[in-house]
Amino acid sequence: MLLRTRISIVAALGFSVVLVLMAVASALRENMLEQRVADTALAGQAALWDETTEVESNRLLGHLAEIARLASFGAAISSDNRDAALKALTEAGLTPKEAGKSPGDADAALSLVAVIGANRETLFAAGAQSAGSILDASSLDRALAGEQVTGLRLIGADQAYLLAARPVLLAGGPAVLVVGRSAQPLLARLARRLSGAASLISLRGQLSVATDPALWTRVQAHLALAPRAAAFTQVDLDDRIYAVSSVPVNGISGGLAGAIVLISDTTAVQSASRTLNRLAIGVELLLVLLGVVGLNAYLWLSFRPLQSAIDALQALSRGDVSVRLDARGGDEIGRIGEAVTVFRRDAHALTTARALRERVRRRQESVIQRELTVLAETTDSEGRDALLALLNNPVGSERADDSLRQLAQVMGSLTGRIIDQHQRLSTMVVELREALRVKTQLIAIQQELEIAREMQLSFLPRAFEPVNGLAVHGTMVPAKEIGGDFFDFFQLDEHRVAITVADVSGKGVPAALFMAVSRTLLRAVAQFEDRPGPCLARLNDLLAADNERVMFVTLFYAVIDSRDGSIVYANAGHNPPYRLRADGGLQAIDPADGMALAILEDNEYPEHRMVLSPGDALFLYTDGVTEAFDPGQQMFGEARLESLLASLHGVPRQEWPQRVIDAVNRFEAGGPQTDDITCLIATYQGVA
Repeated sequence: MLLRTRISIVAALGFSVVLVLMAVASALRENMLEQRVADTALAGQAALWDETTEVESNRLLGHLAEIARLASFGAAISSDNRDAALKALTEAGLTPKEAGKSPGDADAALSLVAVIGANRETLFAAGAQSAGSILDASSLDRALAGEQVTGLRLIGADQAYLLAARPVLLAGGPAVLVVGRSAQPLLARLARRLSGAASLISLRGQLSVATDPALWTRVQAHLALAPRAAAFTQVDLDDRIYAVSSVPVNGISGGLAGAIVLISDTTAVQSASRTLNRLAIGVELLLVLLGVVGLNAYLWLSFRPLQSAIDALQALSRGDVSVRLDARGGDEIGRIGEAVTVFRRDAHALTTARALRERVRRRQESVIQRELTVLAETTDSEGRDALLALLNNPVGSERADDSLRQLAQVMGSLTGRIIDQHQRLSTMVVELREALRVKTQLIAIQQELEIAREMQLSFLPRAFEPVNGLAVHGTMVPAKEIGGDFFDFFQLDEHRVAITVADVSGKGVPAALFMAVSRTLLRAVAQFEDRPGPCLARLNDLLAADNERVMFVTLFYAVIDSRDGSIVYANAGHNPPYRLRADGGLQAIDPADGMALAILEDNEYPEHRMVLSPGDALFLYTDGVTEAFDPGQQMFGEARLESLLASLHGVPRQEWPQRVIDAVNRFEAGGPQTDDITCLIATYQGVA
């Protein structure tokens, strides 16, 4: 590269650095201004929403007071007369409208009216699409405690209401009166005042209500909003530019309920700003280009005499000793010409001597290389390929002794590879003998483990015929060849049946042995201690004695009376089962936690009681279900299990354990099973 070109490039780089610094400073300034505008917009949006909800909450509290004063309404609710309650609301002009019937009607009185009893059962609901989940548990408790509660509530995937609740006293006891209004009119009012489209999204980013759902659908595909944090961004969509601001809003429970997203069309302002920025950048680039071109032209005129001398030196460097330089005078170019003449004479003599020495060296290298090639063929394939590649690839240096150095390097490498090859062969023979011995031992151990697995599975119940009106079905899948989980059920007398599920600490052979001991002792103790609490206390003392390895077992034990479906149970640190109602309801029972068995002696285990209706069931499981992990290290968890159990309503109960295990396997997506999995379901069929 010519000197004048390098100088031009350096100058261009200098201009570019200055230009970039100016652009960065301008961008930082614009970002600061945009951030101030964004903060102001977000603060205004949040303040306007708070003002709107406060006004609407006061209106709802007024409606609450009106309904609470309606004696006919309270009497209708106490007598469970829905038609009379609706008539009382109609006469008072407070009939709720179905949410979504008139989303643009900002003056609609109410969207829903509901009364919820102290037992959390809905006594009356009108206008709500999901009456069963109008209030969350904490808000309901606050209202029952005498507090007036107002705030936003997202019900389901596409229902959002502004609710107000207060306590009322009915003939049957205290209750909570709830009125609400769809959030759609509030969003419409917010959108009109801020000149945009407003949307309400849940904490999971799902749309609840929106003034322009089509625009939200188009813009949302280009966003990655976090509803829990305020955000301001811009989206280019087709030929339009939209400003998107997201402000988190609190719900009726006091925590975050979702976020209000405002979408405003800022195409006119942003297009003008972007055009000015592009024009400024274009002018700056043009000035830099003109400066670089002018500097290069000046340097070309200044360096023309020196370029002639450089061309002559380049010809000599290529071996052209006939080149001549017409240099006159005693200036710098004349002195360069005299030096070129001396250099030409010396270069000719040097070229002749170098050619003779090169011929001798090549003959010597050819002989040595041929002999090394024959020797390299005797090495292993990996070493042979590397040595032949090194021999066949000439060095890229001009030094005369580099080829000899390369041959010496090949010879040294060849010697080392032959010695290493001999050592590796000796080592491989020893390792092969050891591997054969270990393989024989592993085969024997594998056979023994398979026999142990079959013996362990034989401990578990295999026949699942109904016993005294109680149908029990279960399965266990060990994480290794043998595991530490077990389940069991057996009759205590003519009417009572005992069921249990347990999980021994650890996995493998120690856990399986401890499991067998625990199951055997439980059956033995149960013949003398027919109550679950004393039975577990006695079993704990037996297991804790001489427990030098400090193993323990979590165990749930229940006794079911087939005459009336009553259950007495005790829990030793195990996952609490679920009560499955005949109508599909799901409830985690009181865990009645006691310490795991075999840790300390003299523990007490409290007993709890419950009664199953015909068709109700208990679902028992071990933590291998809830603590399964997918490839992303997310845990299956109780929430997924509860959702799965709810979805199995209508499936024959004997299929539930395997369905749960299949769902866990799909969740793990082929990953290794980290723990034993056990599922047991006991269905009370009633007295025959």
